[in-house]
Amino acid sequence: MKILIYSLAIVFLASSLVSLFFISSATFDKSPIGQVTNNQNGTISIIVDDTLAITLTNETINFGTCAINTTKGFAILDSSTSSSGADNDDCLNGIFPSYLSIRNIGNVLANVSVQFNESGHDFFQDNTSWLAYMTNNTPIMGGCAVNASQDIFVNISSAGTLLKACDNLSFSPQKDFSLYIKALVNASAPGGGELLVTFSAQALS
Repeated sequence: MKILIYSLAIVFLASSLVSLFFISSATFDKSPIGQVTNNQNGTISIIVDDTLAITLTNETINFGTCAINTTKGFAILDSSTSSSGADNDDCLNGIFPSYLSIRNIGNVLANVSVQFNESGHDFFQDNTSWLAYMTNNTPIMGGCAVNASQDIFVNISSAGTLLKACDNLSFSPQKDFSLYIKALVNASAPGGGELLVTFSAQALS
């Protein structure tokens, strides 16, 4: 069984105006390796090793500037868009939709999971704030099998749990999947949290 782990950090900075997320990561990039041998009888063998490799092709979620709704006492941040393509949160001047995208650059199909080192409550240091994620095929470049992604937002309610991201991620050229973030940030959230996001890929034989 081959397993690859790919991690990045998300940092939350809070104030009356919320600026969320700065993302940094290290790039993992390994191309399949081939071997050509000749047995001295004119027979040539070509062997291409199975290679499990994923890379981050988009590493920025940009919400812009998000204001606490003073009537409700919280801000909604949503890096996705509505079904009509509209921005539907309390943020301005961001990029919508905005997502992390993962690509299979190996030569084997892979199941990809995502893991967070903190729950949403712990991340925001506030029991009334929450953090959720959703995955889906990146537009035009969809690499997940049909119905094989987490295509509705689900709360990040526990730390260290392997969660569904994308099954049967294709290794065809430029096949990606995307991860979106949604959050409710209460006005009382102190901020300062750092979330470690880990993508784990398992090769399918």
